[in-house]
Amino acid sequence: MIFLNRIFVGIFALPLALNTSDLQVSDSRETQPYRAFPDSEYIREPLNFRLPDRGRPGDRTSQAGGRGNCTKDTQITALVPSQNWGYTLSDRPSFWFYLTASKDSSWSAEFELQDHQKNRLVELSLTVNPGLIEVTLPEDIALEAAETNYSWRFSLICEPSDRTGDLVVRGQVLKRELDQDLQAQIRDKSGRDLALIYAANSIWFDLLTLLMQLQEEEPQNPLYTEDWQKLLEAIGLSQ
Repeated sequence: MIFLNRIFVGIFALPLALNTSDLQVSDSRETQPYRAFPDSEYIREPLNFRLPDRGRPGDRTSQAGGRGNCTKDTQITALVPSQNWGYTLSDRPSFWFYLTASKDSSWSAEFELQDHQKNRLVELSLTVNPGLIEVTLPEDIALEAAETNYSWRFSLICEPSDRTGDLVVRGQVLKRELDQDLQAQIRDKSGRDLALIYAANSIWFDLLTLLMQLQEEEPQNPLYTEDWQKLLEAIGLSQ
């Protein structure tokens, strides 16, 4: 079950298992009822995420050795492909992480974003809870340069007085150029139609955020649950 808890601008946490078979939103908005899909040329296609042919395998998971606020079962996982790299079309993509922990308490964390010249663009101090974590960029920060790699780092702080024990995951995001072909594909598309196009074109960050939004809007829709599981299987994070 997912409970949506917006902490402050820039982050919200969804304490849940990665298997999102049951979704319930607990904020002030009404949960949208399940509704049948309209006719669509894409809607019955399976979601098949195409892994980008670039990047290199990295450590997208960091687990505690049992120090400070982090017990031995505390683990942070970046929801990214195994290459720790992905495309976005957005000026301000969301970055998703999953915190596993036995105790239901809050942790301090940091998120940092650098450009290709290692200039720090963002450094956010966060408070996070176990479950899914979404980090969004401030309004005044944007990925402006197309076809450029930006590096990000997420650190879970186990012991504030000794930062050598932080749980750290890293990766890169590339702002993809919206060429004429891709622009034609996504024109007038929304919902699952748009998700299928993102998947076919390796647009990882936008696809993940869109699937989370679709599940939040229609938590009882089994197709979105299936899409979520297929996406996790594609990147080797299924349970």
